[in-house]
Amino acid sequence: MPSLEESVIRDYNNLMSMLSIQKKYKIDYSKVNSILKKNGIEKISSTKRLNPDIREDYFSKIDSMDKAYWIGWILTDGSIDNHNGLQIGLQKNDYYILDIFQKDLGLKNHVKICKYDGIDQCRFSIMCKQYKEDLKKYGIVENKTKELKFPYNKIDRKYDSPFIRGLFDGDGGFTLGFATRFIKERKKSYTNPYSEFSFTGTYDMCDGFQNTILSHIELKKKKIHTNNSMFHVRWSNREEILKICDFMYENKTDHFLQRKFDKYMNLLKKEYNI
Repeated sequence: MPSLEESVIRDYNNLMSMLSIQKKYKIDYSKVNSILKKNGIEKISSTKRLNPDIREDYFSKIDSMDKAYWIGWILTDGSIDNHNGLQIGLQKNDYYILDIFQKDLGLKNHVKICKYDGIDQCRFSIMCKQYKEDLKKYGIVENKTKELKFPYNKIDRKYDSPFIRGLFDGDGGFTLGFATRFIKERKKSYTNPYSEFSFTGTYDMCDGFQNTILSHIELKKKKIHTNNSMFHVRWSNREEILKICDFMYENKTDHFLQRKFDKYMNLLKKEYNI
């Protein structure tokens, strides 16, 4: 028969809370704490207790393409609050990408459908102190939007492609269509295919986004434009956009927004009517 000490350690490692153990064995809370401390048992977070399969150390080291993609995505589209909460909200049709995200973190049932300003959205949220601490290294902090800096030298350069893809899926734009312009001298209108690939954020984020791309592709550097407090950099030449997309989607797994990838495929086929 196991001793009290062995029983306390077993139950705690089986994710029973210290309060529950105290009640089960009718001992003081301090006694439970003393047993765990004496035996070098690390404290289990409430997040881990509620989500036994969670990978709390997922962002401790960015050592895969998928992790680099998520860092880019959270930098642009995610938020951290002062209660250790990580949240991401997307349009309802993007539910699948949030589902992939929660599975990578070892979670389930953390993506919900809700309404925001009358529009259906899907939202991911989790309270995890370690995520908050680890994400700080990449500039992902509370109220980051207007002060966000590009995380130069913080992610291995071999992951530039998925990292840029994550940034683009968060704050990038992809437009295909037709533009009509009137030539006054000829008194005639002309309609031509139109494409635009853009990224919006702080000046530093736009500059870092472009510099990273230019370190892999030979393109002319674009001017970064501003609109109030936000900035954007954009490309409208089809061949340039295809070069960027070729780089961005190389060696992709299932970590990408389908609706943006479809624009790339349509541009490749010269289909502009979407």
